[in-house]
Amino acid sequence: MAQTLINNLSYSTLDATKLSGNLPAISGASLTGISGGKVLQVKEFHYTSYLARTDSSSFDDGLHVDITPSSTSSKVLVLSVGNLTKNGVTEAIYRLFRQTGGSGDSGWTTSATRVATDIGAWSGSTSADRMVAGNVFWLDSPNTTSAIRYVFGWTTYDNGVSVQLNNYNAGGSAGSQIVAMEISA
Repeated sequence: MAQTLINNLSYSTLDATKLSGNLPAISGASLTGISGGKVLQVKEFHYTSYLARTDSSSFDDGLHVDITPSSTSSKVLVLSVGNLTKNGVTEAIYRLFRQTGGSGDSGWTTSATRVATDIGAWSGSTSADRMVAGNVFWLDSPNTTSAIRYVFGWTTYDNGVSVQLNNYNAGGSAGSQIVAMEISA
């Protein structure tokens, strides 16, 4: 009987076309060399109620989300969309606030930190209703493990002139939403 000699070969790659049968599942739990940027938790609040504001002295806090970071080095990515409608010739102003250590409302003028100030302001020279999606995206470094409330605060520029959240009669919307994601450092 003839013998066949097989050379001792070393392969650094595997031809995927040569694989067949049931292969084991791959888990990301054993991955190494990945240090930061992992999403640790996600908190979301979807708000569908109608709110109107005619007082420009403070910001409404109907659209908010609470999150408690697991580490002081974590970052929090906040994504918010408030479906706003303004009546008449006025501006609608929206901001993102961060309140640490509680969730009480003090008018959102002094008790919270404005992490994004005057992000949105839009106006028009017509008395017709105008609808806009007020978007605020913010990567925050809160440096705490205490509970945090992020608020999409909105108000009217002119007292007596209405700005509304989720005015379905002015063109409809699927509501407003705010999401907070804790990202590892």
